[in-house]
Amino acid sequence: MQNPVFDRQHIREYFVYGSIAAVLYMIPVWFFLADAEYKNLYYLFIGIALFMLTILCYAYKLVYRPYERKRSVAMLTAGHLATISGIAIALLLVLISVLIFFPHLSIPLPADSILKGAPATLQPHRPSGLLFMLLAVTAIGNAGVGSFISVATSYAGRRGRSEK
Repeated sequence: MQNPVFDRQHIREYFVYGSIAAVLYMIPVWFFLADAEYKNLYYLFIGIALFMLTILCYAYKLVYRPYERKRSVAMLTAGHLATISGIAIALLLVLISVLIFFPHLSIPLPADSILKGAPATLQPHRPSGLLFMLLAVTAIGNAGVGSFISVATSYAGRRGRSEK
């Protein structure tokens, strides 16, 4: 008998929720890239919050499934797989978006032209520096909130439901 967490329907569901989370994450990132000011870095964290809410909705949906409700590890695995697929899609979208806004990644640009208003220690001299910062925030921030939500809801959702 195949584990239902890894059947074709569930794998499609991981990519659907991961795609939704990635697209919602990218909306504030696009607003940030359109102006690229240091004072607007909070847009990235709004995107991480939207990513988290999407994974929370998916985890909440899993609480009411018979298989996942009885097995916390299955819910934990499903939440992490949706998070991983969302991060992979978001990383790809960040790369494409930065290439749209800064077509030449390796060409040095004048100070304060990539990330306006940033301190000298944080000012990237090439667009590839900004790309690295965005990729790091995307991977680490979304992995953190996705994992937290997956762990919290897999055990809290199971504990709150009565086993029959």
